[in-house]
Amino acid sequence: MKKILLFIIVLLTITGCNRNKTLKCSKDISENEIKMHQTSNMSYVNDKLETIDISILVTIPDSYKAYMESSINNFKEQYSKLYEGNSHITFSVNKKNDSEIVIDVSADYKNMTEEEKKKLDFNSSDDYDINKKQLIQSGYQCE
Repeated sequence: MKKILLFIIVLLTITGCNRNKTLKCSKDISENEIKMHQTSNMSYVNDKLETIDISILVTIPDSYKAYMESSINNFKEQYSKLYEGNSHITFSVNKKNDSEIVIDVSADYKNMTEEEKKKLDFNSSDDYDINKKQLIQSGYQCE
């Protein structure tokens, strides 16, 4: 009986103490024939926000393809200015094909200062439910 009890305690300690969640949300935006599909994955450990990963797929119509390279450069410049000096955020802007640009942003939220968090351009908190509510209010669909 003691062995079974000890096994249960060890099992609960290993599996039950670390509550991991991921909030997955997406949103589609369309403006001037340009379509954007944004996905956001927010990882939580013990109900505290750890990381944020955002991916944006920008689809450019044929009539704007001549501006593909300038669009990529504009996105790079915009994100560089927005996240300048924040070592806990990385981003990339890449041409996926002739009509799509992929923007990826990763934030190590748990290690950011309050000032760095304000620069995120994202009204996030440590709380899963608050973030989910804010994202849904902003037009995201969340799982």
